[in-house]
Amino acid sequence: MPNTLPAPARSTAPLRPRHAAPAPSGTRVGERHPPIPHGSFPVAPYGGRVHPTRPTPYIEGKRVTIGPPFTATVRDTPIGPVVEAAGELDLAGAPILHTAIHRALASRPASPKLVIDLAAVTFCDSTGIDALLLARTEAGRQGVTLHLAHPTHAVARVLEITGTDRMIPVDRPHRAG
Repeated sequence: MPNTLPAPARSTAPLRPRHAAPAPSGTRVGERHPPIPHGSFPVAPYGGRVHPTRPTPYIEGKRVTIGPPFTATVRDTPIGPVVEAAGELDLAGAPILHTAIHRALASRPASPKLVIDLAAVTFCDSTGIDALLLARTEAGRQGVTLHLAHPTHAVARVLEITGTDRMIPVDRPHRAG
């Protein structure tokens, strides 16, 4: 005669590790903390240091913003539109750059050249590189050549390491001497 046990009763409550504290109100199942808006972190308790590689946070009320906001402005010049970018080209800045590039490409009559001036860009990550490559593709569809101008040393190094400088022409300033 086989030894059978009754099946255990199933609970409909969400599973959670025994050591996990209950989720604060306003969070979804599986989240441990309430969502924090992108680009800001709660004020750090020990000396205000939030990010190990960015030592000077900008304080706005009760939240700490890591870097200055990214801006992109479109300027019309005799050679065509120039998008002047400033700040950190990362996940938060890529949509801003994308919007400015669309505005520049929508200008009529269409110019054969679009320049993105990177002189004031202090940081660029993979999201920024992706935004630049997407801009190259969209400009190419309209018969416009994309050029990058005056990248800072840090940004130029990222462009070189990723091979982006071989896909998009980079207009570097001439060095004296």
